[in-house]
Amino acid sequence: MKRALIVTLILLLLASFFPAAGEQEEEMLVCEGYEYCILEDGTAEIMRYQEPVEFLEIPDKLDGLAVTSIGDGAFTGCENLKGIAIPDSVTSVGYNPFDLCTSLSQVTVHPDHPALAIIDGVLFSKEDERLVWYPMTKEDTAYEIPRGTLMIGGGAFSGCENLRSVTIPDSVISIGLFAFVMCNHFSGITLPDSVTSIDSYAFSWCENLSSITIPDSVASIGADVFYGCKNLKEVIVTPDSYAHIYCEEHGLPFVYQENAD
Repeated sequence: MKRALIVTLILLLLASFFPAAGEQEEEMLVCEGYEYCILEDGTAEIMRYQEPVEFLEIPDKLDGLAVTSIGDGAFTGCENLKGIAIPDSVTSVGYNPFDLCTSLSQVTVHPDHPALAIIDGVLFSKEDERLVWYPMTKEDTAYEIPRGTLMIGGGAFSGCENLRSVTIPDSVISIGLFAFVMCNHFSGITLPDSVTSIDSYAFSWCENLSSITIPDSVASIGADVFYGCKNLKEVIVTPDSYAHIYCEEHGLPFVYQENAD
């Protein structure tokens, strides 16, 4: 019941950040259960799919138009979906398209896919070097993000309750919207000096998160980053950092990081 309430709240928040299909400026069309829009270059972007299927192979064309993009949260809440294949025609993937797909364990792309890659079961975008999606079903308790990753995408780790720790390399510069929402077994996390921005709700509802270290490099922190983190006891900062100012303004518990010898 509690989880269902949190999921509902997240969906409402998502709707405020990403307009529903009916609110898109583009005309919405339907083909084979896919709601899509036509992009300026005459290709199709999948905006929504809600059929109760377990395995799905995304077509490379809809109504004769090449499918080149998967929109923000396009498959959100497809709880029956266990496996999905993405064609080579897709060159762009938005905010976690498989958010809250609680049964999805496998996304496949061709090994030579021009824009996407699967590394240890995790989906990455080659174009912007972004971690797009980590499976909620993965049983690993620890994960090390590959070096060279620049961005942890919006919703990338949402609902990954098995994870207890994630190692973030010093190549990562940004952490996206809802990136680690409902990662309930996180107790502490350290952000590397490369990170410059943390988007809204990035660590929201991480109920066991008690400590996080935010470096001086972070110059932008979004709204309610730690919303629902009821056990957060300390945000480790340095005195003159933006994170320190943010903590003071938002009433967050903070301690000063000791200077290295």
